[in-house]
Amino acid sequence: MCIRDRLTGAGNLNQFRMDAEKVMEEKTRGEYAVVSADIEQFKAINDAFGFTEGDEVLRSLAAVLERSVTEEEYYARVSADRFVLLLRYGGWEELAARTASIGREMEEWAENTKRPYSISMIFGVYIVQDAEKFETSLAMDFANYARWHAKTTRAAQTVLYDETMRREELRQRHLSAVSYTHLRAHETGRNLVCRLLLEKKKKKKQ
Repeated sequence: MCIRDRLTGAGNLNQFRMDAEKVMEEKTRGEYAVVSADIEQFKAINDAFGFTEGDEVLRSLAAVLERSVTEEEYYARVSADRFVLLLRYGGWEELAARTASIGREMEEWAENTKRPYSISMIFGVYIVQDAEKFETSLAMDFANYARWHAKTTRAAQTVLYDETMRREELRQRHLSAVSYTHLRAHETGRNLVCRLLLEKKKKKKQ
């Protein structure tokens, strides 16, 4: 099983799952937060300057994250410009300061290397609760939802997943399930009508 990202040298999602689940089994779960990170308008950089330039940005971000994590903290590249981190949680202000520092380092990298574009980072955070059973995929989903909220609302660079978002996510899932059920019912009804019409045509020919 591959556990490293070939482009950046960072761990991949397989490695992150193993590391995260191992540390959660051994440590107090409430001490950690899952952070989803990406670069705003990364596709525009690829489109305007080519994939080679985009790859250089990703390698630089991986290097920044490597310097940012401490013992028993982990990061991985998930896909494209999306990365995930498992960080110790010592309070919101401290965590927000750490994500802001990552963002500043990437801004400074673009400035110091005289890139013809600026770089802005976005982060979504999910705090792992003491009382819950840790599930990597679910924690990442929540962190991703917070990151998506940060992108769409522009409220802050780093956004915390909370109960309001949880209720909205559940509502959206319910609406999706209802829409799918209605669509299937409509398709089933349409297929039934078509079958009856074909049978009717066959009887006329006979």
